[in-house]
Amino acid sequence: MSYFSEISPLQAQSLIMTDNPLIIDVRDPHSYKEQHIDGAMRGHEQLTEHLINSGQFERPVLVYCYHGNSSKDMAAILGRAGFKRCYSLQGGFTAWKKLSGSGDASLIQAARSGDLTMVRQLLQSGTNLEACDGSGNTALWAACYGDHLTLMHELLEAGANIDHQNPDGVSVLMYAASAGKTDAVELLVEAGAALDLTNHDDYSALDLASNLEILRYLKSQSATA
Repeated sequence: MSYFSEISPLQAQSLIMTDNPLIIDVRDPHSYKEQHIDGAMRGHEQLTEHLINSGQFERPVLVYCYHGNSSKDMAAILGRAGFKRCYSLQGGFTAWKKLSGSGDASLIQAARSGDLTMVRQLLQSGTNLEACDGSGNTALWAACYGDHLTLMHELLEAGANIDHQNPDGVSVLMYAASAGKTDAVELLVEAGAALDLTNHDDYSALDLASNLEILRYLKSQSATA
C-alpha cells in the first residue's frame, strides 16, 4: 500500500492555488534559506511531530526535496501517520523552478494537459496569452495538440491570436487540418481563423487537409468566404 502520490510541478501549482496544502521542504537549511516555495516549512523531526500532533489529517501535504527522491520518505511517514492526501513533488525543487520561473510556460503546459482550472488561474494572473514555446507555438496550439476544445474556446474568448504563425509560418488551423483534427478545424473556422494564410512552403490549411471531411469542409468555407 502506498501512503503518498507523486505529482508534477504543474499539478503542485494547482494544488497550492486551490487546496492550501501544508508544504514541507526537506532540503538542507542553507538551500531552504536561499530559496523555497512560498509558504513552505523546512522539514525536521520536531516539525514532523508537531504536524502529526496537530491532527490536520484532512489537509493536503506537499513534500519536496532537491530532485524528488528523499521527499518520498517524508511523504510516506506522514501518510502512515494518518494524513490522507500526501504528495511528493516529482523532480523536486529543480523541476519546480523550471516551471514556476515562467507563468507563460506554465500556461502552455496547462493548455497541453487540458488543465482548465490552471489555465483560468493563470489568465486571471495576467499571464501572456501569446507566449511561445521552443517551437514558436502558443497555448492555443498546445490546447489543439491535446484535443482540448473547451480550453481552446476559453483561450479564444480571452483574446488569443487565432492566426498566430510559428517560425515555419504554420497557424493553428493549418496544424489542425494537417493532423486530422476535424472538430478543432471547425471550431477555429467558426471563430474566424483566416483561411487564406499560407506557410513558408506556400501551403494553406486547405492544402494540408489530411482527411476528406476536413477537405470538404474547408472547400465549402473557402467558397463562401
